[in-house]
Amino acid sequence: MVEWIFDALGNREGEVSIVLLNDSQMAALNQQYRNQEGSTDVLAFPMATGEFGHLTPGMWGDIVISVQRALEQSHESGCSLSEELGVLLIHGTLHLLGHDHEEVHKEAAERMHALETRLFDKAFGERGTFSEHRAPAPDDVKRIPK
Repeated sequence: MVEWIFDALGNREGEVSIVLLNDSQMAALNQQYRNQEGSTDVLAFPMATGEFGHLTPGMWGDIVISVQRALEQSHESGCSLSEELGVLLIHGTLHLLGHDHEEVHKEAAERMHALETRLFDKAFGERGTFSEHRAPAPDDVKRIPK
């Protein structure tokens, strides 16, 4: 799925680590790195962007997902666990590529959300399951500049 996301965004080369945790493990990371109490569904730790991005060429970063939270959210929204994990992978990957929705203008947050929606729709389509044959060509989903 992450390979498909990078391909769809025209960023094929590079490495991503995906870590699956429970809520208590995620809460510890959320506290340590964001100074936020409690768990969250996904955290992204970019390595290729920012001031020190040149130090780790080819390493995009880490996406950390609370599977426990993903399962709860899938039950709440009525979607499958696969779809919820897809949403979280798309969200985390966009953060690795430098997109933000918290410490930016409203327009940047809206652009990130629109890109997430387009990627999800392309990945999961009408049947609600990820299918590689529905992957868009790299120029079909354009990266939205910051």
